[in-house]
Amino acid sequence: MLEQRINDDMKEAMKAKDAGRLLAIRAIKSAILLLKTEKGKAAELSESDANTILQKLIKQRKEALELYSQQGRADLAAEEQSQLEVIASYLPPQASDEEILHVVKSVLVDFPSAGPNDFGKIMAKVNPQFAGKADSGRIAQIIKQALA
Repeated sequence: MLEQRINDDMKEAMKAKDAGRLLAIRAIKSAILLLKTEKGKAAELSESDANTILQKLIKQRKEALELYSQQGRADLAAEEQSQLEVIASYLPPQASDEEILHVVKSVLVDFPSAGPNDFGKIMAKVNPQFAGKADSGRIAQIIKQALA
């Protein structure tokens, strides 16, 4: 499903001569092809695999954006921001902090005397529920706040 949408959007970007959008779409397509060819993956890409790829690409763009901003390269930072927005448009709607906190609190019920040492166990239960809907770093931050 995602692959078909990527191919259709790539054709549209080529026709519209939208170089920035085309670059971002090609990055997604490349990451999908790499995943499919490694370790003999099935021909069809699962939704969770697709979301993982998109999250990884977004993380890369955020890191590059931060680096370019620190170096005063506004031109390159703007290009990374543009690509980040295109890639993010392929992700499902993102979960709010309140939604994540609600799930964290429901998981904490299973850990009545939870402390910082239980972080890994709690993260393992919460993170899969937000695959593609929230960044793992954001989830970790909310869990740490709830444990404090």
